[in-house]
Amino acid sequence: MALSLNKLNDYYKQSKKIDSVVRNDLVGDDEIVYGARSVNKILPSHLEKPTEDWDIYSKTPKAAAVEAERKLDRSFGDNYFETKKAIHPGTWKVTSKVTNRGVIDFTKRTKEIPYRTIGGIRYAKLSHTKENIKRALSEPESSYRHEKDKETRQRIAIYEKGLPKQEKRTNPKKFSLFSGKNLFG
Repeated sequence: MALSLNKLNDYYKQSKKIDSVVRNDLVGDDEIVYGARSVNKILPSHLEKPTEDWDIYSKTPKAAAVEAERKLDRSFGDNYFETKKAIHPGTWKVTSKVTNRGVIDFTKRTKEIPYRTIGGIRYAKLSHTKENIKRALSEPESSYRHEKDKETRQRIAIYEKGLPKQEKRTNPKKFSLFSGKNLFG
């Protein structure tokens, strides 16, 4: 995509909008976030790992990808995104035409996925993530991701073991779990 430097600059200035557009689209939806974003949402902040894209289960992945692409383009005010069929069957990608990187992968949901709803968005439970990791580690064709999966499995094990935790930084105020009152003012 041959864009002027002004258009490229405009894209990069707005690129932080991607996450909020995706989150707003997911609230109250029947799609389920899985992968790194789901793990990060459930684990405490010190166990989070940076991620750039979204992995989402959808009953209609192609339609969901096209809709997400349109919403992103509308939010950015130009045609910066496109929908492509992914390598994996049943998966459609929304990619940036500027960076050529995936922004969202929508995958066909073929079975019931256990999930937690947090802030109106469905996130796959850690039990589902652990099943996916176990399967991927047993598949030689998935060897390209084995190190990443082993590291994710370690972070989940630390969390499940109940080792000293650091709180999520989603809300700077501390509240009593029993009274709901602000303890610090």
